[in-house]
Amino acid sequence: MKNINQEAEPKFMEFFFTMGPDEKEVIRKWYCGLDFTKSRSKAQEDFLNIIRHAFLVCDTYKIATIEPYVVESDEPVDKIKIDFGIGEKPCWDFNIKLKLDIIPYIREIRSLGLEDCDFAASSFAPEYKSGLATLEELFLWYAYRIATGYWTLEYVCDDSSSDGNYDDSPTASHELELAGQRCVGGFKDGIGNMYKIIEGRKAWQYGVVGGMYICSGKKYQVASYEFFDRTLYGYGFWGSGVPVVVLRK
Repeated sequence: MKNINQEAEPKFMEFFFTMGPDEKEVIRKWYCGLDFTKSRSKAQEDFLNIIRHAFLVCDTYKIATIEPYVVESDEPVDKIKIDFGIGEKPCWDFNIKLKLDIIPYIREIRSLGLEDCDFAASSFAPEYKSGLATLEELFLWYAYRIATGYWTLEYVCDDSSSDGNYDDSPTASHELELAGQRCVGGFKDGIGNMYKIIEGRKAWQYGVVGGMYICSGKKYQVASYEFFDRTLYGYGFWGSGVPVVVLRK
């Protein structure tokens, strides 16, 4: 019988996957079974190095399994709120603050600038210590999907064009897809649909992972990444990204 004092789990929890001890054990077994005498691409070596580090620094956490959307409200641009739901239009970086003076109609687009990702992620569910995922947290989740047979290391690191919404994917829609529309690697987190925005290595950085629907999966692989100075706006002029939210409590 359910304890009447027990609070119901928030609805958004259905869109989060727990990376705990059991999941890490699955990854460990996969990792230990790799043939380390085999020649590997630089991207594969980098990915495996990050996974090794992830085992040391990542505690149990939950990671979002679909792309977030911006909640409609009268809040200022820098107080944008996000949520999760199937069929919603993903929030995306359009450098809204800079472009408001140039393109007035941009206000009609539900957008989230790179500079707002920290606030959006941390204010989403502060009671669960929500925030932007680190590269280690995101890649550990990707490694779990490799370890469980959904992906291969080659797909994640070397050539991701065989699946997802990449421009050169055989099933590409060649347009921005709604959240939860496409399942890739066992989940519906929009692989090849939008760049993934993560926490930077330094306080003044953001990380940008993967690619979007106008990109080639051969160049912007699932595990490709780069860190940018958060004071720079150039990336958002042509790119679109969504924050990868994690819950650390």
